[in-house]
Amino acid sequence: MEFQEGPTSTNQNPKAKEAAICQECKYKVSKYKCPGCSIRTCSLACVKAHKQRTGCSGNRNVTQFVPLSQFNDNILLSATKLSSKS
Repeated sequence: MEFQEGPTSTNQNPKAKEAAICQECKYKVSKYKCPGCSIRTCSLACVKAHKQRTGCSGNRNVTQFVPLSQFNDNILLSATKLSSKS
């Protein structure tokens, strides 16, 4: 009887683990996602460094196309707020 090696918890999805790391300092686990460009960061210091390094405003594009499969109540509410600003 031979032992067959199956997927382990450490290497099931390497991209998922990579996405959880701060993309600015590349050291800590990320807690935040920039609404403007989706960069993952771990702290206010990394958010500020990201904005300074890239020139990102941190604001999402409210008129950007959203596929129906990704449309949810939060997007609907933000669109309602956008239309009431006019």
